[in-house]
Order: sequence, then C-alpha cells, then structure tokens
Amino acid sequence: MRVAGLWLTVCGLVALCASAGCTPRETVSGAMQAVYPRSVHRAGIQMTVVQSAREGPIIAVFPGAQTPVDGLAYGLRLALDRAMEAGPCSAAIFGVDEAARAHIWIHREGMRRKANEREAETVLVGYGLGGGVACDLTRDLADEGEGLDVVLLVTVDALRRLPAGLRSPVAYSDSPAEIDGGVIRHVNYYQMATAFVHGAAMTGATENHEVSRAWPRAVSHANVDDYVAPLVAADLRWAVDRSAGADSIETSQ
Repeated sequence: MRVAGLWLTVCGLVALCASAGCTPRETVSGAMQAVYPRSVHRAGIQMTVVQSAREGPIIAVFPGAQTPVDGLAYGLRLALDRAMEAGPCSAAIFGVDEAARAHIWIHREGMRRKANEREAETVLVGYGLGGGVACDLTRDLADEGEGLDVVLLVTVDALRRLPAGLRSPVAYSDSPAEIDGGVIRHVNYYQMATAFVHGAAMTGATENHEVSRAWPRAVSHANVDDYVAPLVAADLRWAVDRSAGADSIETSQ
C-alpha cells in the first residue's frame, strides 16, 4: 500500500528542507491512520462534509480529479484528520467541479462564526487540478471582500485545466498571494519527476518546495500527495493554532 510505504521515508523531510532551501519546521511524528468513518457523503454530489464547528478555521480540500471525496486513505484526507485533532474547525472535501458548492459552504460556515462572534478564517488545500481550483477560489474570495480571508493556501502539484481539445493540463504558476488580500500564507509543493504532468514553483508563493529532490526515484504526480501529507498536516495545524489564538484574544476583549 503506497501510504504505508510513505511513513518509512518521513526522515526524508529533513533532506527535503536542506535540498530545496526550505526552512525547517514542525513535522508530524508517527504513522497517520484513517479515523473511523465519520463523513457524510451526499449522493450525486462530489462533496463530503467531514465536520462542522462554530469556531476555528474553515478548511476546504480539493483532492484531485481521480480521488473519491469520501475516501479515507489518501494523503490529503490523512493530513486533514491529523489537523482536526489539534482543535475545532470545519472541514469538507470537494470534487474539482464543485467550486461553487465549496464557495456556498464556506459562506455558510463563515456566517456561523460571525453569529458566534468568532473569526471566519478560510483554509484551502488542493492537489493536481484541485490545486488550480483552490487558487481560483482564493481569488474569488478576495474579490468579494466579505471577511472570509484565506489565511492559508496549500497546493500540491497544482495544475490548470486547459480548454477543450488540449490533452494535458499545465502547471499553475502564479500564486494568489500576489494579489492584494489574496492569502496570508501560500505553501506550494510540487514534483518534477513525472513528464508533462507536474506542478511548478509559483511566483509570489510564501514557500515553494520541490519534493522530487528528496525522493527522486519514488515520488510522482500520482503519489506526491501521500509523500507530503505530514508537511500538509503541519501546515493545517498551524492554521488551527492560529485561529485558536485569534479567538482567545477576541473573547478576552
């Protein structure tokens, strides 16, 4: 099983930081295991609401075109499960064609927080074509200016969908962090091992990590989400911790 093999190489995270010029930061220790199924999958809609809360970040995940949104054993879902252990948050998983539903869900969760006098901070995570969707949604939320700030955007081998008739998607190369109010922190992971289907460093991203340098013979577009899952979990926990700090400050005032 490809996920099981991943955790044998977690020590490669140190090599990743050294070779790609990353700043060392907290990583996840121990093997990630899928929690007991608790998601609610709406039949006919590529959307799974994992949990809802009245406080904490609003986390929307786009796992890619080939990943079932109600799966439990892929990299980004395991990262999400680990992040939810850190504190309260709302979390949902969407198909790459469900950006509009994600937008509505984020607004609804934001209204719940505002009614509870809590910060409405949004976190978007995307892999492959889902990474491109997450970038586009970040721009849409910034354009609206309704206080649903994207505090964290995590992209994994992000791709941009091409017009009909063109076969392969291309790497998404411009970060929404470049636009005013677009995103506070953008962490971009990508690999260059798979010809024609791979991400790229994004201009304006807070962090760019080429993970194929750490695992040159193992990582590919098909499994890069599994390899970066511990790092993504740490990124998400950063957002949960940040939101908890903001809420405690607001409550004490």
